[in-house]
Amino acid sequence: AAAKATMDFIDSSNVIENIEKNGSILMDKVKDLITNAKLNSVVSIEGYPQRNVFVFKNHENISADDIRTYWMQELTKRGVLTLGYHMPSYAYQDKEIEFLCSVYYDVLNDIYRSINDGSLLDKLQCPPSSKFSIRD
Repeated sequence: AAAKATMDFIDSSNVIENIEKNGSILMDKVKDLITNAKLNSVVSIEGYPQRNVFVFKNHENISADDIRTYWMQELTKRGVLTLGYHMPSYAYQDKEIEFLCSVYYDVLNDIYRSINDGSLLDKLQCPPSSKFSIRD
């Protein structure tokens, strides 16, 4: 009975469509934030609305692992725990998307400044890790 009620809710509430719509909105906003922060050569968001991931790239003498670690460090300080990917649920609505984008805006711009003034590596508060990178 519980499984049928769950399936009925998923169908009647357009859960799948909602997740795809809000995941697309989030991805589009993140792509714009990356572009506006002038970081297209450093980070991208890849995947599908239902599951997408941040891909970090080496930049001059700064490794992708350094940048990813700094990203995670700064997001955590601002109340966003992440391993670098999104799997939006039905609960992702405008409020959650706007909060994430506000934090991403701050951190992406901080990364841009820190790369350009050479301070990113000095700002790392832990050793960089490749444990959370995309697997080949």
